[in-house]
Amino acid sequence: MESIDKSTADKWDPSDLGAVEFSTDFDLSSVESQESLKEFCNNLKTAEFVLGGQVSCWYEQFEAYLAALSTPLTLPISQPADFNKQLLDFAKTPVGLNLAQQSTLIIVDDKLKYFEIKATSRGREWEEQKGDNDVYASCYNFTMSYVNRAPTGLKSAKYAAEQFAQKATEKAL
Repeated sequence: MESIDKSTADKWDPSDLGAVEFSTDFDLSSVESQESLKEFCNNLKTAEFVLGGQVSCWYEQFEAYLAALSTPLTLPISQPADFNKQLLDFAKTPVGLNLAQQSTLIIVDDKLKYFEIKATSRGREWEEQKGDNDVYASCYNFTMSYVNRAPTGLKSAKYAAEQFAQKATEKAL
Protein backbone atom coordinates (compact mmCIF):
# COMPACT_ATOMS: atom_id res chain seq x y z
CA MET A 1 0.00 0.00 0.00
CA GLU A 2 1.33 3.39 -0.93
CA SER A 3 -1.11 5.71 0.82
CA ILE A 4 -4.74 6.62 1.38
CA ASP A 5 -6.14 9.30 -0.90
CA LYS A 6 -8.51 11.37 1.19
CA SER A 7 -9.20 13.96 -1.54
CA THR A 8 -12.59 12.43 -2.36
CA ALA A 9 -13.46 11.38 1.21
CA ASP A 10 -16.46 12.95 2.88
CA LYS A 11 -15.11 14.57 6.03
CA TRP A 12 -18.58 14.32 7.60
CA ASP A 13 -18.84 10.57 7.02
CA PRO A 14 -16.62 8.67 9.49
CA SER A 15 -16.92 5.48 7.42
CA ASP A 16 -15.47 7.18 4.33
CA LEU A 17 -11.74 6.92 4.92
CA GLY A 18 -10.71 7.55 1.32
CA ALA A 19 -9.33 5.36 -1.44
CA VAL A 20 -6.39 3.00 -1.01
CA GLU A 21 -3.50 3.60 -3.39
CA PHE A 22 -1.48 0.42 -3.75
CA SER A 23 2.28 0.46 -4.24
CA THR A 24 3.48 -0.50 -7.70
CA ASP A 25 6.78 -1.74 -6.20
CA PHE A 26 5.22 -4.41 -3.98
CA ASP A 27 6.07 -7.93 -5.13
CA LEU A 28 6.34 -10.96 -2.88
CA SER A 29 7.19 -13.39 -5.68
CA SER A 30 10.99 -13.22 -5.47
CA VAL A 31 12.77 -15.87 -3.42
CA GLU A 32 14.35 -13.13 -1.31
CA SER A 33 10.96 -11.59 -0.47
CA GLN A 34 9.46 -14.97 0.39
CA GLU A 35 12.35 -15.80 2.70
CA SER A 36 12.26 -12.37 4.31
CA LEU A 37 8.54 -12.65 5.08
CA LYS A 38 8.99 -16.11 6.58
CA GLU A 39 11.86 -14.84 8.74
CA PHE A 40 9.77 -11.85 9.86
CA CYS A 41 6.84 -14.08 10.90
CA ASN A 42 9.10 -16.52 12.75
CA ASN A 43 11.02 -13.81 14.60
CA LEU A 44 7.86 -11.89 15.46
CA LYS A 45 6.64 -14.88 17.49
CA THR A 46 9.62 -14.55 19.83
CA ALA A 47 9.74 -10.75 19.90
CA GLU A 48 9.79 -9.27 23.41
CA PHE A 49 6.66 -7.18 22.84
CA VAL A 50 4.49 -10.12 21.63
CA LEU A 51 2.32 -11.90 24.18
CA GLY A 52 3.04 -15.64 24.26
CA GLY A 53 4.01 -15.91 20.60
CA GLN A 54 0.47 -14.98 19.52
CA VAL A 55 1.06 -14.17 15.87
CA SER A 56 -1.25 -14.75 12.95
CA CYS A 57 0.72 -14.96 9.71
CA TRP A 58 -1.22 -15.96 6.59
CA TYR A 59 2.05 -17.15 5.05
CA GLU A 60 2.00 -20.22 7.33
CA GLN A 61 -1.47 -21.15 6.04
CA PHE A 62 -0.15 -20.75 2.51
CA GLU A 63 2.77 -23.06 3.35
CA ALA A 64 0.36 -25.67 4.75
CA TYR A 65 -1.74 -25.45 1.58
CA LEU A 66 1.33 -26.01 -0.61
CA ALA A 67 2.46 -28.98 1.51
CA ALA A 68 -0.98 -30.63 1.14
CA LEU A 69 -1.06 -30.47 -2.69
CA SER A 70 -1.03 -33.74 -4.62
CA THR A 71 2.50 -32.75 -5.65
CA PRO A 72 3.67 -30.95 -2.50
CA LEU A 73 5.58 -27.70 -2.83
CA THR A 74 7.71 -25.82 -0.34
CA LEU A 75 8.51 -22.17 0.01
CA PRO A 76 10.32 -20.36 -1.36
CA ILE A 77 9.11 -21.05 -4.89
CA SER A 78 11.92 -20.13 -7.25
CA GLN A 79 9.90 -18.90 -10.24
CA PRO A 80 7.84 -15.72 -9.64
CA ALA A 81 5.12 -16.83 -12.09
CA ASP A 82 4.77 -20.18 -10.27
CA PHE A 83 4.60 -18.43 -6.90
CA ASN A 84 1.88 -16.07 -8.15
CA LYS A 85 -0.14 -18.95 -9.65
CA GLN A 86 0.01 -20.93 -6.41
CA LEU A 87 -0.96 -17.86 -4.38
CA LEU A 88 -3.96 -17.20 -6.65
CA ASP A 89 -5.03 -20.85 -6.35
CA PHE A 90 -4.67 -20.64 -2.55
CA ALA A 91 -6.77 -17.46 -2.50
CA LYS A 92 -9.67 -19.42 -4.03
CA THR A 93 -9.69 -22.05 -1.27
CA PRO A 94 -11.97 -21.72 1.79
CA VAL A 95 -8.95 -20.66 3.90
CA GLY A 96 -7.87 -18.10 1.31
CA LEU A 97 -11.40 -16.74 0.92
CA ASN A 98 -11.67 -16.42 4.70
CA LEU A 99 -8.40 -14.45 4.79
CA ALA A 100 -9.76 -12.17 2.05
CA GLN A 101 -13.00 -11.67 3.97
CA GLN A 102 -10.98 -10.59 7.01
CA SER A 103 -8.92 -8.24 4.79
CA THR A 104 -5.81 -10.21 5.77
CA LEU A 105 -4.97 -11.06 2.18
CA ILE A 106 -6.09 -8.79 -0.67
CA ILE A 107 -5.64 -9.71 -4.30
CA VAL A 108 -6.63 -7.21 -6.99
CA ASP A 109 -6.47 -8.01 -10.71
CA ASP A 110 -4.79 -11.35 -9.96
CA LYS A 111 -1.97 -9.69 -8.02
CA LEU A 112 -1.29 -9.65 -4.29
CA LYS A 113 -1.69 -6.02 -3.22
CA TYR A 114 -1.94 -6.15 0.57
CA PHE A 115 -1.60 -8.48 3.52
CA GLU A 116 -1.70 -8.28 7.28
CA ILE A 117 0.29 -10.00 9.95
CA LYS A 118 -1.31 -9.75 13.38
CA ALA A 119 0.34 -10.05 16.78
CA THR A 120 -1.00 -9.67 20.31
CA SER A 121 1.11 -7.22 22.28
CA ARG A 122 2.11 -7.43 25.93
CA GLY A 123 0.93 -3.84 26.50
CA ARG A 124 -0.18 -3.81 30.15
CA GLU A 125 2.20 -6.55 31.25
CA TRP A 126 5.05 -4.66 29.54
CA GLU A 127 4.11 -1.42 31.28
CA GLU A 128 3.96 -3.11 34.70
CA GLN A 129 7.30 -4.92 34.25
CA LYS A 130 9.27 -2.13 32.61
CA GLY A 131 7.58 0.89 34.14
CA ASP A 132 6.94 2.48 30.75
CA ASN A 133 4.67 2.09 27.77
CA ASP A 134 7.25 1.51 25.06
CA VAL A 135 5.50 -1.45 23.43
CA TYR A 136 4.77 0.70 20.39
CA ALA A 137 8.39 1.84 20.13
CA SER A 138 9.63 -1.73 20.44
CA CYS A 139 7.21 -2.91 17.74
CA TYR A 140 8.17 -0.01 15.49
CA ASN A 141 11.90 -0.67 15.91
CA PHE A 142 11.41 -4.38 15.22
CA THR A 143 9.40 -3.65 12.06
CA MET A 144 11.83 -0.99 10.85
CA SER A 145 14.77 -3.36 11.29
CA TYR A 146 13.11 -5.54 8.64
CA VAL A 147 12.05 -2.62 6.45
CA ASN A 148 15.61 -1.34 6.31
CA ARG A 149 16.98 -4.64 5.01
CA ALA A 150 13.95 -6.01 3.16
CA PRO A 151 14.14 -6.88 -0.53
CA THR A 152 12.74 -4.11 -2.73
CA GLY A 153 9.45 -5.89 -3.41
CA LEU A 154 8.66 -6.29 0.28
CA LYS A 155 9.58 -2.87 1.72
CA SER A 156 6.17 -1.30 1.09
CA ALA A 157 4.26 -4.25 2.57
CA LYS A 158 5.99 -3.98 5.93
CA TYR A 159 5.53 -0.24 5.96
CA ALA A 160 1.83 -0.62 5.16
CA ALA A 161 1.34 -2.69 8.28
CA GLU A 162 2.69 0.20 10.35
CA GLN A 163 0.36 2.61 8.56
CA PHE A 164 -2.72 0.55 9.35
CA ALA A 165 -1.74 0.34 13.00
CA GLN A 166 -1.69 4.12 13.09
CA LYS A 167 -4.95 4.33 11.12
CA ALA A 168 -6.75 2.06 13.59
CA THR A 169 -5.59 4.27 16.45
CA GLU A 170 -6.69 7.40 14.62
CA LYS A 171 -10.11 5.84 13.94
CA ALA A 172 -10.55 4.77 17.56
CA LEU A 173 -9.92 8.29 18.80
